[in-house]
Amino acid sequence: MFPDLFASIFRVLLPLRGSAPVLLLAFACLGSSSSLFAGSLNFAQATSYAYSGQDRNGTVTVLDGGAGIRMQGNRVRAFQFPYVVTPSTRMSFSFSSSVQGELHSIGLDGDLSASSGQLFQLYGTQWMGLQNFRNYVPGTTRQYDIPIGEFFTGYMNYVVLIMDHDVLVP
Repeated sequence: MFPDLFASIFRVLLPLRGSAPVLLLAFACLGSSSSLFAGSLNFAQATSYAYSGQDRNGTVTVLDGGAGIRMQGNRVRAFQFPYVVTPSTRMSFSFSSSVQGELHSIGLDGDLSASSGQLFQLYGTQWMGLQNFRNYVPGTTRQYDIPIGEFFTGYMNYVVLIMDHDVLVP
């Protein structure tokens, strides 16, 4: 069995104490509730690219009509999603893995070259990127709500998912 990266259950986060709504998975606060879903990433519609020359073998399966994705083997993908990260941007998603690989990470990037300061490692035997949320408990589904705007801001082009598990046959 090989590890899976599973990011799903995308949802709108409720406004806190009169603040603007915050959208899930790397989407900044929006000024009006009429555009609550303007920042949702649909994996079924997003163009996907190999990221940092590391995408090797395995499968990538879109789930729930584009609301989730399953990665198996050694896959490192960037999904096109132009967005400006502000100081109040948050990323909310769920994650599970059946086996520990080298890296299980998620983040945003402006290009297709690795930017470890914009990737959050959730799990894995090796170390790369920001470690603040490296607290996944094996065999569970964990909900994450990462205040990414506290770590970096600026224009991004991609949502990046890393499932690094170097095996010959996934």
